Amino acid sequence: MSDMPDQQPLSRNEQVAQIDDKLRQVKELLDAPDFTMETYQQVTDLTSQIRSTIIETRAYDNDQYIRNQLLESIRLTDRATKLLREYARSLQKQQRTRKQDK
Repeated sequence: MSDMPDQQPLSRNEQVAQIDDKLRQVKELLDAPDFTMETYQQVTDLTSQIRSTIIETRAYDNDQYIRNQLLESIRLTDRATKLLREYARSLQKQQRTRKQDK
């Protein structure tokens, strides 16, 4: 739903297309060679938008495809969290290496 009170809610097809597009964007971000804190923030913003769209319209109540999209957004967020941990570990390792080189 939108912040505009007189705007019509999205149709199921529009909703699915919007969510599919955001899921595609998340997957592209996660598959990129460089993962940073900014990437993580983009992923969490997109998955939050996906969940908000689904939950606000209660589309998950009777639509298996949209329920699956919701579960996919959760899975992708988990993947992003794992990548963030790996990124943090690599930064720590780089810092230790720099300290040892000095």
